Amino acid sequence: FMKNSRLTITYQWASGFPYTPIRGDAFGLQNVANIADINSGSAPSTQEVGAFLNKQFRLNNMNYSAFLQVNNLFNRKNCVQVFV
Repeated sequence: FMKNSRLTITYQWASGFPYTPIRGDAFGLQNVANIADINSGSAPSTQEVGAFLNKQFRLNNMNYSAFLQVNNLFNRKNCVQVFV
């Protein structure tokens, strides 16, 4: 089964994107940003593990290839937006 097979594991890490914190009241009516606060915040970093399995085989004098690709193998929840 392992002959002509390939398994690839990938790991991706990314630092958090910068954002500008906004100051305002509880209802968001007076949102203001200080010029010194521009891009002073940083969102959490993100991580993801993936897997790619490829199997090549020959059938009736023809070459074939089948693959299975899994993104976010461990179903990790990453922060996609920061609410401030």
